[in-house]
Amino acid sequence: MWFAPEEYDARLERLRERMRHEGLDWVLIFEPENLTYISGFFTNGYATSFGFLAVPMTGEPVNVVRKAEAFWFRDSRYPDSVVWWEDWQTVDEVVRMALAEAGVTGRVGYEGSSWRANARLINGMIAAYPSIDFVDVGLLVTALRFTKSPAEIEYQRKAGKIVDAMYAAAQDTLRAGTNERDFAAEISRVAVSAGSDWAQPGPISTGERAFHIHASYEDREIVPGDRAFLEFTPRVLGYHARAMRTAVIGEPAPEILRTYDAMVQIQESALQHVRAGVSCRPADAAYRDGMREAGIAENYINKTFYSVGLMLPPISWEPLQVTSASDFTFEEGMTFHTYLSYDGLNISDTIAITADGYERLTNYPRELMVIP
Repeated sequence: MWFAPEEYDARLERLRERMRHEGLDWVLIFEPENLTYISGFFTNGYATSFGFLAVPMTGEPVNVVRKAEAFWFRDSRYPDSVVWWEDWQTVDEVVRMALAEAGVTGRVGYEGSSWRANARLINGMIAAYPSIDFVDVGLLVTALRFTKSPAEIEYQRKAGKIVDAMYAAAQDTLRAGTNERDFAAEISRVAVSAGSDWAQPGPISTGERAFHIHASYEDREIVPGDRAFLEFTPRVLGYHARAMRTAVIGEPAPEILRTYDAMVQIQESALQHVRAGVSCRPADAAYRDGMREAGIAENYINKTFYSVGLMLPPISWEPLQVTSASDFTFEEGMTFHTYLSYDGLNISDTIAITADGYERLTNYPRELMVIP
């Protein structure tokens, strides 16, 4: 198990508090992160091995697990009941069988927002059990994960140190004449050696693609004058930290230096508004007002914070974000990727909200990376 049994007990009780509030007898958990969070069971096969967790108001939760995953279930799960299924069974058959064996009745919540619970599955489940009162509970379980425990933040803190090591390696290996793939391979090697659970380094791009988020490395040779978009995203037991930096190959134009330095100061100013118990709105406004007042962007359109934590492929963020329309209160233990990205210049870090401010989990120097 990734955490002590007491931590899983506390998570289950928090979930049951929400179930009581919503008048639910059971909750069916389909999202892999939520299943892992509540039960402890983790497998890299979530994408191909359908499964879910049925949580009653009292008694043991029931895991529904593909038999081929038996080793990983026994290796990682927090003790509870299990219903096995085999590959000859369809997903619809598995759901019907599991609900019957678990004795699911009454008012039953399900995660309709999960990518693992498609419309066909949900509609078939509802049709098969007309006596059950099924209720889509949306993000009820996911929201539990927005506030992390100290043990969870420690995994993210370790991931943050890996980010810093990756940037130190980037400073030494990013050079004109290097192929993007070779650079990405070296950064991935450093990440895995430093403790990352996966070898994907995160978005890396140079040249024209460096002016756009979500690009990836290609068969391109880095040339003098290039700008490099770097966003390193290691994970430790599924827990993420990430940071964005911009590198310039050769001497940058003075205007680029001035703009980047201004963006760093805007971020620093915005973070002064961050602490537990305060609205997210002042920090967001500080980003947007700062970009306008510095003459960089009259209307900055990006989100400014989004929640990160336990994220398993294909998920890359938690559904809590700060935009100009957001209005929620920062809570101690929340962790965010907070960033500015504009016209090929990018600066970001991962932070944890504390009682009197925040802890920066990624700490590589924030100035523009100038590559000789």
